[in-house]
Amino acid sequence: MSDLPVFILISSAFVLVPVIISHLSVGKREPVFLKRLRILLWVMVAIEGTTLVLREMGVQNNMPLYHFYVLIEFALTAWMFEASIPRILTKRTFYVLLAGMALIAVFTHLKSASIYDFPSVMRSVESLLLMGLSIRFFWVMMHSDEERNLLGLPEFWASVGLLIYFSSNLMLFFYGNYMASQSAEVFDALWHLHAGLNILLYLVYTIAFICLNPIKK
Repeated sequence: MSDLPVFILISSAFVLVPVIISHLSVGKREPVFLKRLRILLWVMVAIEGTTLVLREMGVQNNMPLYHFYVLIEFALTAWMFEASIPRILTKRTFYVLLAGMALIAVFTHLKSASIYDFPSVMRSVESLLLMGLSIRFFWVMMHSDEERNLLGLPEFWASVGLLIYFSSNLMLFFYGNYMASQSAEVFDALWHLHAGLNILLYLVYTIAFICLNPIKK
């Protein structure tokens, strides 16, 4: 049995909620945005599952997998925004951002970072870029002449979730390292807070699927 706290395990398994809902709410005219979000969620399922398997096998440091995950998460999330309505990311810009993230990953590893250490630079850049895409969505919507029901837009809910998740995690990263070094209790609390943010993101992704198509009975 895993020695992970129950809440952490629940957080890891919670990704299955939006995945299941995404298949129950599939409509005939499902937008490409939601199709790409479903792919992102399945990749998250694979990563979470692999992490738990490695832990059961006695592998305590899964940072090499996390380095890979950060790149994949950014690529798929940006790819998702490339299909958003209104469109906020061109295909050319998508490739430029993806190449930039890849170069940052290579540069940080060649300079000093070990693949067994937390990818702080990559994670920070990813957070800032995805926060920027989310903010750009709101900016475009605010200046659009077309009236839209924001609560019925999957892009709106995904942008809300991503903005909350990555801004909160960025604050945890900047202040959490110092706070966590003070005591094991603080580190444990921060870990649980991060797990709570994961659950919140998955809940918002679930709403993104429900807001457009009713669940099939």
